[in-house]
Amino acid sequence: MIFEKETSASLVAYRLMNQHAVSVDIKILTICPTMDLIAACTVNGDVWVARWFTALEKNWTLPSFKYQNEKVETITWRPDGRVLAIGYSSGIIRLFNVDTSDMIHELSRKSMGDDARADSAPIMFLCWEQDSVNFDSETNLYENVYSIEKYLPRLSTLPNSKMSKVLGCSYNKAEHETDDDCNTTTDLLIAGDEHGNLHLSVYGIYNLEPISLSKQMNRKNVQILNTAASLDLSTIALLLKSDDLNPASQPSSDTNMTMTCYTIALFNTGWLHTNKQQIRVLSQRYTTIKFLISYIAEGLRQMETEYKHMKDSEAAHTEPFKGVAEKNEDFWKSQRLPEPTLSVEYCRLLATGRPSAMLAQFVEKHSTKRAIKDWENKGIKSLELIRELIHDYIRPACEKLLLQLSALVGYSKWPQKFGELGLEEQSIHSCVILTGRLIKRLEELLLAINEERVKFKDFHEWLQIEFDCIVTTERTSAAPAPTNINVERIASYLRHSLNKDVFREFFVRNESATISLSQFDFSLDRQQSSTSLPSRVAYPYDFIRTQEYDNESLALQCFIEELAKRCDDVSSSTAHYVAASVSLREYWDFFAEMGDVDESSEDEKMRLTDMRITNETTMNHLYVAFYSRNVSTSEPKCFIWRTCLASSDTPTPCEISTVNLKNPVNETEFLQVKGLRFFDDERLDLLVCGIDEKGMELHYFGEMKYQESPFAKHTMSPAIANILTASSQRNSPLLHNYCLITQFRPSHLVTNGLRGLVIILSENRRRMLIFDTNEEEEEEEENS
Repeated sequence: MIFEKETSASLVAYRLMNQHAVSVDIKILTICPTMDLIAACTVNGDVWVARWFTALEKNWTLPSFKYQNEKVETITWRPDGRVLAIGYSSGIIRLFNVDTSDMIHELSRKSMGDDARADSAPIMFLCWEQDSVNFDSETNLYENVYSIEKYLPRLSTLPNSKMSKVLGCSYNKAEHETDDDCNTTTDLLIAGDEHGNLHLSVYGIYNLEPISLSKQMNRKNVQILNTAASLDLSTIALLLKSDDLNPASQPSSDTNMTMTCYTIALFNTGWLHTNKQQIRVLSQRYTTIKFLISYIAEGLRQMETEYKHMKDSEAAHTEPFKGVAEKNEDFWKSQRLPEPTLSVEYCRLLATGRPSAMLAQFVEKHSTKRAIKDWENKGIKSLELIRELIHDYIRPACEKLLLQLSALVGYSKWPQKFGELGLEEQSIHSCVILTGRLIKRLEELLLAINEERVKFKDFHEWLQIEFDCIVTTERTSAAPAPTNINVERIASYLRHSLNKDVFREFFVRNESATISLSQFDFSLDRQQSSTSLPSRVAYPYDFIRTQEYDNESLALQCFIEELAKRCDDVSSSTAHYVAASVSLREYWDFFAEMGDVDESSEDEKMRLTDMRITNETTMNHLYVAFYSRNVSTSEPKCFIWRTCLASSDTPTPCEISTVNLKNPVNETEFLQVKGLRFFDDERLDLLVCGIDEKGMELHYFGEMKYQESPFAKHTMSPAIANILTASSQRNSPLLHNYCLITQFRPSHLVTNGLRGLVIILSENRRRMLIFDTNEEEEEEEENS
């Protein structure tokens, strides 16, 4: 036993909860922070979520072919364990419901403007941080100003929609966030892409603009290795790997060498901290608005599908008449008659009661009574579905959207709280007007549908009767006309509807008719009369006077596209201001080395890093653990670095403690660290490998009480410097508690500080051990 004679280390029997084996190598493994679940990505690209407490029961699997040409790069859990975030090589982050595997939201990265590469850069790092400091009672004031939303019915799931579950789940969650009894904390999804850009998303849904770490730190090939956030989200610490661009640090002789730096960077989150209550409320509004617009757009797409079905059904009945007319072309040309159409022939039949030869030929050869009835049924069904979509789905969503936009209007008039967050009343005003115009356009479509349905029904009742008369040999002139047929409505249908595409203006966009950008920008009327206050248009606006807003009838899709664009501009304005307030406070290059740029072997070098911000009584500290082993060098390096997170912008002092890696039973050998993770504010968990006095290789899982380590102060400027040489005089013991791993050769360590769980993965990445290291729970069970 390597640590048997160490006075500072003690053998501990951690409770082995379970051990499992899988058939495919595991590439990524994570533990749910709140439930007995693990999420894994295999080398084949499949992602699965499983329960581990008894047998390894897979709840669901996301196959690799689900998203073709996209590779899973990283996985993280939302702090409540209900949502799984997956980062892909395409630069997209997808959020999945852990219970149902439904995709809740797809998060595309915002553009960097001049750097278009950021849109498709692979997501290499994900971390979901939560604000643990509850807001005061003032928070509910923002949310309850427009409490009428809580008394409106929830939106129904759109029928026959692949994305209906996604929209419904997302919207209902966003709607629930504004409840009085909901948790008043803020979630922040932190992501890093391959091109060194930092992406922040409030609740993992509301995107802020990307922050270029390469530009802020004058580095290239920046890669985020780890992150930590303070409890109030006022500070974000990043552990970065990058290449130095400083010419002074580059050797003049070696052009094939580069300086690789490991850097700790502290960012002040700016308004994410000082205005987090307002940002939380705005992000909820923006999220709800985005889901409502997606919901409305999906409803309009379904309406357009029914419109096309209706057109196809009519064309299937009327198109064969063109062939009949072509066969009789000589006849109607010799009589100098205009080219016959089916509507004209039906009008002649309606007026005279006798079909023409061409109409009789068409009915006998190309039409049946069953086909006519099928045309009627499909047309009536499509009209009723479109009307149902408007009444039960799209119109209620538009009303909810108006309430959300009205709330933003109210916030824009509150400069004391929201004046710095980019809210402009005129921009929101234009969104309100567009929504109202969309509602008005839907009302126009409803009126057209109601009128068309009656005429369509009467026409088909008349056509069914006339069909029997056409196919019979004789029809007496004295035969009475049906009394329940409205000739006027039938004539109107034949003249204006048959083969006329009466709904075209609602579903087919007119390229020449566009919504002018300045058309909805209304300036406030500040003409003073008897008062000095400017007069504003009252909310809600009068949507009936549409002639003030547009002069042409536009397709419904034009309105929703323009509305989506303008609402995105409103939310992007806030995202820009908030992201611009995030500033680099200071950074330290705590480790650097020269390396061959062509060297890509991971076996030759191994580095393990982790970081954590501790919440201590007097002040908060940032801890960073680092281990580096290079086969070409004899001595590996392992140390713990910390600094105080003071509120001032002055440079903060740094401290370091070097970890003793010498083998207690063989002073000439150094122990290898295979896994390194901060467990909580007191423990650092490690996987250690060494050779005992008999020459046998032993593997240990243990813990270090890192706050008790002997730290030495040092001063370090933000420049390349190796600080270990000056700080290696005071060594910290490697392990305080440990246990021997005999089941397999371990290679990877996964921790879960919230529930005291640790997973150790085997070297072949197909076996795992799950330990419960919570000593308090064990003592309670023994006492009971």
